[in-house]
Amino acid sequence: MLLTRIVSFLSGTARGKRLLWRGWYQFLAVRYRDPGWTFMNYGYHWPDGSVPPLDPAQEPDRSCIQLYDLVARGAPLAGRDLLEVGCGRGGGAAYVARALSPRRVVAVDLSPAAIALCRRRFHQPNLSFEVGDAEQLPFRTAPSTPS
Repeated sequence: MLLTRIVSFLSGTARGKRLLWRGWYQFLAVRYRDPGWTFMNYGYHWPDGSVPPLDPAQEPDRSCIQLYDLVARGAPLAGRDLLEVGCGRGGGAAYVARALSPRRVVAVDLSPAAIALCRRRFHQPNLSFEVGDAEQLPFRTAPSTPS
């Protein structure tokens, strides 16, 4: 009952909600250490039933990979520098770095535990992981380019 009141009180403000979500997310990152759990999205299934080919090792993550593939293939990523904000356990960033040929992918997440797991799990030359807050990214602003 006390916990319910505390959560209710904290969720009444933007700062309180942020504190609650940050705590819950960090709890999940620390508690679930299974290195095989590398995606935190719901995934996507092709409505026409088509099944794009995947490496057999990727089959357990098929629906999650298909979501990244559907979204990322809509942009010309080959040879570009990419930033993923909120990379979670790193599976999506690793897939994009491997399958879509960007020059570099920097994946950022709020949770130090999640970033540590990503760094242990994924070793690709064009992929790096950094701890960072989406509201205060640890990067300088890129110079603007004329339109």
